[in-house]
Amino acid sequence: MRSLPLAIVSIMAVFMVPDVAHAQLSPGASGTSSAPVRGNENDYWYLIRQMGDCLADSKADQSAAMLAATPGSEAETQAVGKLFNRSYNNCMKTFVSASFVRAHLRGSLAESLYRTRRQKMADAFVPRFAEPDVVNSLHDFAACYVALEFDSASSLLEGSRLATDAERNLVRDMASGFGPCLPEGTEIEIKPIDIRLAIAEAMYRTTLPAEGQS
Repeated sequence: MRSLPLAIVSIMAVFMVPDVAHAQLSPGASGTSSAPVRGNENDYWYLIRQMGDCLADSKADQSAAMLAATPGSEAETQAVGKLFNRSYNNCMKTFVSASFVRAHLRGSLAESLYRTRRQKMADAFVPRFAEPDVVNSLHDFAACYVALEFDSASSLLEGSRLATDAERNLVRDMASGFGPCLPEGTEIEIKPIDIRLAIAEAMYRTTLPAEGQS
């Protein structure tokens, strides 16, 4: 892939959960009230992390189907429906309801599936890179970055948990290497959490066989 000139990058130090995303804890899970309690930002990210691990383990094929679908597509909608096709989902644990951003779930699933596949492959693992010809999206950026800075991307996943201070610090440290994978001449404001989620998905794809191979 042809390297792009360095762009000006501004790393956001603070992330916010969108208003549409929330988690509601079951009675007794927080405080002493008998009514469900609306969770806070930390509860939301805890739920996203645990759902990623639980669904990737209990519904690996359905999780992979979601990641195979184009973000925002009807295929993705159907895949989400298969992940949550029962009135009660064991992966919700102490949460009785939740509204979440699909991109957050995608990244969490990707990270969990990546770790599982990497462990199974052990020393036989050889990453397969798919560098984009043009960077038009965050996913293109992540695929490019993982291909150029695989060890750094691995350190992000291995050295931090999703939505933590450690993650933000690592993304700041990585920012100097973003230039070759960013569009030219644009000032870009990047949220560390979005970088993590996109890189997790790109890392997962390095474990997949090439088309036509098993």
